[in-house]
Amino acid sequence: MSVLNDILDAVVADHKAAKLKIGTECLRVVKRKLPKKEEGVDDHFQVTISAAEQADQIVRIAFGNVFKVGYRVEMTLITPNDRDQLTNIDTIAAWREATRARYMKPNPIAVSAVKQVEIIDSLFLDRSTLADGYDFDQIALQIYTFERRS
Repeated sequence: MSVLNDILDAVVADHKAAKLKIGTECLRVVKRKLPKKEEGVDDHFQVTISAAEQADQIVRIAFGNVFKVGYRVEMTLITPNDRDQLTNIDTIAAWREATRARYMKPNPIAVSAVKQVEIIDSLFLDRSTLADGYDFDQIALQIYTFERRS
């Protein structure tokens, strides 16, 4: 099993356990290759967990077969925007704050290889997707592990 997949699964489990809601319904959380929403398949409001487009950072630690590996994981809230600039803004801001707060505590990811988690600066809403009728709000994590290779 890969460490990255274990990390993605742990982040998905964390989001599901948080049971964040939009109105009275819990947000659906999915693991995907990239942040995307499929009409007719996905819920109107969902959180997509995916690995980022950036390459993993790999640094040998001193001598031997131990490496510090950096993975970037993206958590993306996708909501309909009803072609306006106000719908769901309060919900998106609340999700963003609650999500950041969960990763600002010690040991936020339950994977033994994980040694450090940092929140990466992210814009509030991706403006390039607004015209498509969706709001994509993303928070990225830089996750560092120590991994032994033989």
